Amino acid sequence: MLTALLAVSSSAYAGSTIGIVSLERILRDAPAARRAQDKIREEFVGRDRELSAMAGQLKRMENELLIHAVTMSDADRQTRERAVEEMDLDYRRKQREFSDELNRRRDEALAPVLADADRAVRRIAESGHYDIIVRKAVWASPAIDITDRVMEALGDGSPAAK
Repeated sequence: MLTALLAVSSSAYAGSTIGIVSLERILRDAPAARRAQDKIREEFVGRDRELSAMAGQLKRMENELLIHAVTMSDADRQTRERAVEEMDLDYRRKQREFSDELNRRRDEALAPVLADADRAVRRIAESGHYDIIVRKAVWASPAIDITDRVMEALGDGSPAAK
């Protein structure tokens, strides 16, 4: 009975047309996605530099404390340890805020690209009579990968590019 069931189910899928799309590649290589990534990079470069400078200052404070701790009075050492701890907490908070804001802005900027890609996939699926288009797979044959067709459909004229 199991053999008969497997034979029926495999013959049902034998005529199916399957395609796969790599959204990762679209978000990396599509012109509109590149423009969005460049815009985000420009927007956040200043804050990234500030965080790098803060990390350098924190490292210098830690090294100075380590080098001079044995010659400092207990009160001075404790004061400097507190200053290092406060700066470390402030740095971690700013780093977390930066990361959260960067991810939020990236999601906002790439949402139109994803929407355009979804529309392109639907058009390709309908015109190519695909039964299923898969976004993620562990492995897929290049014969069923339609990512290049989606990228071509997106081109430079996508609304996300405006």
